[in-house]
Amino acid sequence: MKKILIAEDDAEMRELLASLLSSAGWEVEEVGDGVAAIRAIEERPPRVALLDLMMPGKSGQEVLEEARFLEPDLPVVILSGQGDIDAAVRAMKAGASDFLTKPPDPDHLLLLLDRVVEKKVLEQEVSRNRSRQIAEFTIVGGEAPTMMAFMENLERVSATSATVLLTGETGTGKELAARAIWNGGDRAQKPFIVVNCATLSETLLESDLFGHEKGAFTGAFSAKRGMIEEADGATLFLDEVGELPVSIQAKLLRVMEYGEFQRVGSTVTRTSDVRTITATNRDLEEEVSEGRFRSDLFHRLNVVTLHLPPLRDRTDDIHAIVDHHLQRLCTELGRPFQDLPAEVWDRIHGYDWPGNIREVRNVLERALVLSPDGVIRPSDIPVGSRSDDMTGSGGIPLGTPLTEALELYKKWMVGQTLEACDGNQTRAADMLGMHRSSLNRLLKDLELR
Repeated sequence: MKKILIAEDDAEMRELLASLLSSAGWEVEEVGDGVAAIRAIEERPPRVALLDLMMPGKSGQEVLEEARFLEPDLPVVILSGQGDIDAAVRAMKAGASDFLTKPPDPDHLLLLLDRVVEKKVLEQEVSRNRSRQIAEFTIVGGEAPTMMAFMENLERVSATSATVLLTGETGTGKELAARAIWNGGDRAQKPFIVVNCATLSETLLESDLFGHEKGAFTGAFSAKRGMIEEADGATLFLDEVGELPVSIQAKLLRVMEYGEFQRVGSTVTRTSDVRTITATNRDLEEEVSEGRFRSDLFHRLNVVTLHLPPLRDRTDDIHAIVDHHLQRLCTELGRPFQDLPAEVWDRIHGYDWPGNIREVRNVLERALVLSPDGVIRPSDIPVGSRSDDMTGSGGIPLGTPLTEALELYKKWMVGQTLEACDGNQTRAADMLGMHRSSLNRLLKDLELR
């Protein structure tokens, strides 16, 4: 039941309001002065407070100001006489949700109180979502010197509108870093739009980025806005930007320089105010020298470059990374959170982790999923170095030519992952750090389907 505090020194008015609100399903507490109102808010916080502006002991304005300290989220509605409108407006500026003149219209009062509660519920939900979002976009670690430097630079660039190029090996967390930059900037309330440049054909990628007009190509049955158009005033993240075809690079350069673009099949020039963040695991300077990437576009994207160090260069962070992913996985999988015993931590710290941080999560997820009781044991953690593990993995004998060994290991790893995921390709693709469409192609290439 919704609880409301009525603070009104006029006993007849107080009784009338209490009767009306009780009939409407509210749990009512009544007080006759400001001092009693503050005591009630402190000891028995209501859902809403209805305060008379002029009361003995303390005025409604004074109660409002103290309530802001005692219960910052408490909605307060002020009741004022006809001659107290200016004072009621001052109360609104001090944080009151609304005010009504006495005697209030019953229907109007009930409607107003419902709206105040609904607004507060919405604000609290937005706040919770924001907190979850901040937690989701938190980059774990920062004890390692390389990561400390990265985090300092990320914080600086987040407060600007600068174009950012994120570099690093696959799985080091470049998209997470891009989301952290967006979340810490002044465009956080606008969308974060992701385009993976490696997953679409040239025609589809061009349409995805710039949009198209009806009839621009086979299958274009209607006009479509592209991601650049959708990102007007927002943030566009181009993942695997090194995979962009040269023809599209020229069009993207126009957007970077002038904010201008044309839909496929159109001669109309449109504009979009986009903040661009890009990521790549390629050496773009080498791509430029080899003629596969435009130098002018590279310099436009390379305003600020942040390099995400691989896990092997930030092993001081492994404890924090394991804790973070273990907590999230236990929540996602419905397992009770566990403190890992010393023997498990010994195995974790003794393993030669790769550059890919995603493997930490994969190891923990496999252990939690396959364990009959959800408890991670030392045997669930790989032993020694990765090279030792890989030598025997999949039964690949020493002396196998490298190209053949890599293909055999790839086939073995994909097969093992699919088996661990009970054939669920979406989950297997996530564990392997790839898109499902890419996994489908890989399964066909490896003759696993």
